[in-house]
Amino acid sequence: MWLGKATSYETKYKTRSSDNGKLPSIQELLTGWMLQAKKEEPEIANQIVKWLLEQIDCLEQNVNQAQNHIIDRYQSRLDKANQELTLDYERQRNVWEPMQNKAKTLAEEFAGLANILKEDS
Repeated sequence: MWLGKATSYETKYKTRSSDNGKLPSIQELLTGWMLQAKKEEPEIANQIVKWLLEQIDCLEQNVNQAQNHIIDRYQSRLDKANQELTLDYERQRNVWEPMQNKAKTLAEEFAGLANILKEDS
């Protein structure tokens, strides 16, 4: 045989009179719920406003990032176009400048020849 302690619980039920209990009407329940909801409206509104402000801040950050990215890409393209134009200008100048110098030299030589021809005549 087992020797040991066992705990047992006994539940006792008492009969009570139900004629003194009052069940609230649906109107009373709804009125109570509405009063409770109205008391909590400012807190609910504060939570919603806080959430909306967080969403606006997040949106603003995303818009700023997108705008900065677009501006950076645009600036990069402008810089590249400017560099290409500068290089093209330098190439063109390197081609035309010697021609211009040669034309000036030829003009001076022709002017000198014209002076020599005038003196000989």
